[in-house]
Amino acid sequence: MRTIAELIRWRAQRHADLAATWFQGRTRTYGELDRSSSELAAGLVAKLGLEPGDRVAILDKNSDAYLELFFALDKAGLVAAPINRRLTAPEIRILIEDFAPKLIVAGEEFSAACAGLDVRSMRFEDGAVVVETGKPDAFYARVTELAASGEYGTIEEVTSPDDNLQAVFQYLVK
Repeated sequence: MRTIAELIRWRAQRHADLAATWFQGRTRTYGELDRSSSELAAGLVAKLGLEPGDRVAILDKNSDAYLELFFALDKAGLVAAPINRRLTAPEIRILIEDFAPKLIVAGEEFSAACAGLDVRSMRFEDGAVVVETGKPDAFYARVTELAASGEYGTIEEVTSPDDNLQAVFQYLVK
């Protein structure tokens, strides 16, 4: 396995009915998480026009929706750029200008901090709007093919969704 998305897909194929997340009274299985994150990934590309290698900023508290988005971004070949929710609006503006994401996904209580930024934004609650329920597995195969070909270009600092994960894992093992 090379990506976190592959880990979820692998787990879903072997233990689809096993609980993957528990959040505020909701339980989601690995099968549900794999399916919903694939649909969200397909929607981010098909309906919002995001392409592999694009950065997506995330501004919210941890939740099951945050985790689903994180997996969806990896499945779509997009680069997750989490923003510390404790930053002030001016600090967020500096970060956004620095790493130039194509989209900001923010929780409802953080949407005011995104107002006035020159970047498309959506709330987590709007995620259902971009879900493309067509053929997420065909979509995933095409994204994997594009990622392997290197056709999505280069990014100066973070070159793949895995770079974010490697940084997290290195931090955790220190």
